[in-house]
Parts: sequence; structure tokens; C-alpha cells
Amino acid sequence: MATALLLIDLQNGFLSLTSAMAQDNFLAKNPKMQSNISAAISYFRAQQCPIIWICSEYPAIEMAPIWPTLPRGLRYANVPMLDEYLASSHYGQRVLCASGSSGAQLYPDLEKLRENHDEVFVKQYYSAFTNTGLAEHLRSNGVVNAVVARVSATNCVLAAAADVDAMRMRLRF
Repeated sequence: MATALLLIDLQNGFLSLTSAMAQDNFLAKNPKMQSNISAAISYFRAQQCPIIWICSEYPAIEMAPIWPTLPRGLRYANVPMLDEYLASSHYGQRVLCASGSSGAQLYPDLEKLRENHDEVFVKQYYSAFTNTGLAEHLRSNGVVNAVVARVSATNCVLAAAADVDAMRMRLRF
């Protein structure tokens, strides 16, 4: 059973003090984030497990929500992805991580940890699995467990977690 490390939204648009989310001051509130992510990456490299960087690049135009196809059964009746908000995207006049912007780039201290053989997936919706090919990539590589390192567990990570659950994979934060 393979396990992959999913690094979600570790970009300037979410972490930089000059970003649209600067008011959240995430790094000041979570001073161990960078060292914890560095330790996780080192561990996964030592175990020769896949490390996957998932980066947001949001358009300035509104995109219609996309709902996943969920498995049948009562277990999935209340999966959060059925919520229109979580099936959506950051877009509009205050778009985060616009394509080609400095906000879409990985945060510099974390970019240093990325290696050429690490996979990078770009997403336009909250979930890392919506229209990215990530689910197919994980399945084709035998990945059944996912460990997530992220900025916060709202929006993007919650949407991805709902998708991971729907795919019947195990998820750890």
C-alpha cells in the first residue's frame, strides 16, 4: 500500500504577508509550519514515497461549480462536496494565485524543498481532484493513503478530503 504526501496551496498567495490573505498572518500564527513540512518531506523522501505539490491557479472569471461523482450508499449521502461552495473556486476581482502571478508561485522557503522528480498538479477549483488528473495519477501508482500538509483545513483541503473519502482512500493530516 503506497502512501503519498500531498502539499496543498503552499504558495505566496496564501502565505506571503503581501498577499490577499495577509490578514490571516498564517506563518506568524503557525511558526512551526515550515519546519514541520520540511520534516514531512524528508521523511517521505527517505521512505521513497511520492511527494506531490498541488498549486492553485485561479481565473479572474467565475467558474461554475463542479460536483464529483460520488459512490452509491448512505455513507456518502452527506459528503461536504455536495455543497456548492466547496465545489467552487477562488475567482473574481480579488483572485488568489492568478496564473503567472507571484501569488501562484510556491512560497520561497518551501520552493527550495521541491525536487525535479516531485509531481506538480495545478488546480482551478478548491479540490485538488477536480479536473486535474490527480486521482488517476494516485490510482495508477498504487497510492491508497494520502498525508496532507497544508495552509489550513478550510476550503481547499476540506474539498480535497471529501474527494479522498469518496475515492475510499485513507487520509491523514
